[in-house]
Amino acid sequence: MFFSIPHIEECLKANCLSAWCGKFSHQGGGNWMLRPYPVICHLVSGQVETFLDRTESPHFVRNAGQTCLFPAHVRKRSRILSEDGGEIKAAVMSFEVSQGVNLLNFFDTPFIFNPDASEKLAGLVNDLIEAMADKQTPIIQKMASRKKICFEVLEVILSCSTMREKAGSNVLALKEIFPVVEYMSRNFRKPLRVSELSRRGNLSRANFFRKFKQLTGVSPLDYCKNLRLQEARSLLHATDKSVAEIGESVGWPDQFHFSRVFKASVGLSPLRYRLSLAEEIL
Repeated sequence: MFFSIPHIEECLKANCLSAWCGKFSHQGGGNWMLRPYPVICHLVSGQVETFLDRTESPHFVRNAGQTCLFPAHVRKRSRILSEDGGEIKAAVMSFEVSQGVNLLNFFDTPFIFNPDASEKLAGLVNDLIEAMADKQTPIIQKMASRKKICFEVLEVILSCSTMREKAGSNVLALKEIFPVVEYMSRNFRKPLRVSELSRRGNLSRANFFRKFKQLTGVSPLDYCKNLRLQEARSLLHATDKSVAEIGESVGWPDQFHFSRVFKASVGLSPLRYRLSLAEEIL
């Protein structure tokens, strides 16, 4: 089905944005969190209760040895059940079938994987942690190795997932709005209007809005907002730029407006988010 999209092999991407291991205390967790990317999290030790802000399967207890997948754009919070805390290994992943379109939107994926898949994913996450920390291997070889591991992660996820019933119509919608998605990915920092985007897709405003939301799960303007938030998160983690500088660079020159939008979507202020990486992944 996906091979009906032109140049699917060039469109399909699998990347690791960050990977690490860390310990957490009994006092960790508690806040509602949201990420624009899926996260693979392996619980090395401890026990964690996790709540997802969605109607289906909203509550899980995770035990040591289990690996789970936190979906993109789903708010969650966790409560540490183990008195001595525990340890996690995690990787923030990106699986795209075109510019910014999450491949996993087309599949029903498990939250907690079966024991065999959990073990495989734990090993792959560990490989990604080692690859990210590797300073000796030549850069091109290192990139090739990481890419191979990322596609192995995707293969394990898809082997445990089922394609959604509406995936076929979503693929057709993707073909129609593909140029618009690419345009938004390049221009999300600019003010965008639905009327302008629908013209680029040669669709009526209503038809464009319907097909766009069918494909991505959000409205075009919310999709643009998510792209901005995604870039802001990356800058908060990877740079020492001020909140005002980051807000302006992603399209929100008013620092206070940027902070309000960020906190309303993520659950934390930009500054608090910068300090919360380990806690957020739980």
